[in-house]
Order: sequence, then structure tokens, then C-alpha cells
Amino acid sequence: QVTLHEIEAGSNGQRRRRTFPEADGASGGGGGMGMTGGGALGATAVALTESFLIYGTRSGNVEFFLLDEWTGLTGITMRHSTGIKKLFPNPSGTRVVVLDDQNEAFMGNAVTCELTPFPQFPQFKVEHIMWDMAPEWGGVVMVYDSNKHMHTYVYAPTTNKGAVVTKLGHVDIKPNGEIEITPEAIPFKIGTPIVSHFGEVTSQNSGG
Repeated sequence: QVTLHEIEAGSNGQRRRRTFPEADGASGGGGGMGMTGGGALGATAVALTESFLIYGTRSGNVEFFLLDEWTGLTGITMRHSTGIKKLFPNPSGTRVVVLDDQNEAFMGNAVTCELTPFPQFPQFKVEHIMWDMAPEWGGVVMVYDSNKHMHTYVYAPTTNKGAVVTKLGHVDIKPNGEIEITPEAIPFKIGTPIVSHFGEVTSQNSGG
């Protein structure tokens, strides 16, 4: 289960508190998430942004709770076929990388509720997933694996093929002007990456 509570009391002197998943009809301040049988759908992953608490369940749902309104957003539930292991939202919470029990990744779009698969996802254990913090690079996601390689992806919500996640790599421009990308990972052995901005990665070494 996930427990959410306010640090500071409201104007009525009370601090609101909610536990997720919650059964139908559980209010505790309004906006039930409609999660009958919370035990069976137990929370297995959680993430927090400025606007949302986001959690995933062992049944494969990704749920959103709007902090300002203190209510669940049942209309944007994402539904996956297997359990959720980890969640990595962008700063606004409108996109979230979903890592499932099968160690496969999907890009979740909170507007459409679509889950778009990551191609050529690393087979090694995922150590960290991060979004590039530059607004102009809002669709760029970097995946760092236990083999000390960085995999870079870009998400395009609207293309002639629908929503697409593309793995980046070597770019070749053919004589006819066609652009071909050969997906590849980059060795990254200078500490553990913690943040990216405009493609420049800041890392932390073992000494801090």
C-alpha cells in the first residue's frame, strides 16, 4: 500500500491522509479511485510530482491522484497486461516511463492513456531512468544499465504511425536524403548518472 499525508495542517487544523489502492466508496476527503479489492491490486510502485501522486499495481494499472484537488483521476487510468515494477514520470507528470515485471518499458501518456513500448530495451538490469530536464528536450529519456551503458530514447506522441518511442544512435544520411538511425548504447563509466540537461549528464562517483 501507499500512504499519502499532508505535512502541514489545512485551514481547519487537520492534516489529510489517504491510502492507496482504496476500495470503492473510500473517501477520506473525496474522489475515490474506484479500486475494489485493494489487496488484490496492491501498489507495487509509486512516484510523486508537483501535481500528482502516481502509483502502479501488481495487476498492471497506473493510477493518478491530483494533489491540489485531493482527488483520484479515474479517467486517465493506464492499463497494462502485467504488474508494474517502477515508475519514472516527467516533471509535470503528464508522461511516465513504466517498467513492468518482465523488465520491459513503456511510455505512458496521461492524456491518451496509451502505453507505447520502448524498442531494443536493455537486457541488463536497469539502474536508473531519467528525463532530460531541458524543456526543449522534453521527450528525451535516458536509461542506465548495470553493464554501465547509457541508452537514449526520444518519445514522439504524434507521428504518421501514431505515438512512437525511438532508440537513438548513429545517424546516417543517405544520398537520397533519407535519414537512417542505427540504435546503439554508449559506454558510461564515470560514476552513476543522476541528471541530464540539454544532453549533458551529471554523475556522482562512489565518494559522493
